[in-house]
Amino acid sequence: MWEHGRAWLGPSDEIVVRLACEQVDELVNLRRATSQIRDPRLRLKYLRAVQESERTLLQTVSALGFTPTARAKLGLVVAQAAETQTRLKRFTGRNPG
Repeated sequence: MWEHGRAWLGPSDEIVVRLACEQVDELVNLRRATSQIRDPRLRLKYLRAVQESERTLLQTVSALGFTPTARAKLGLVVAQAAETQTRLKRFTGRNPG
């Protein structure tokens, strides 16, 4: 996640990035558990929990600027982020000597 959002994420975003990563792990586990349930009623409850977890994850990644709409609200577009990355690479790749 840090790698993909490097152009706009900063140290102050670390807590939310960790939260998003934990949410992904929980969602994977919930999906795995759901696939093993045979009782239709219980499976439906788990499927609803999966959907709610997906909505929550989408809110979190949106808050971090990982959707086009969120980036627009932050004043970022993919081209700007790529340009910033290129400039950073050029700057950090220069020889100090």
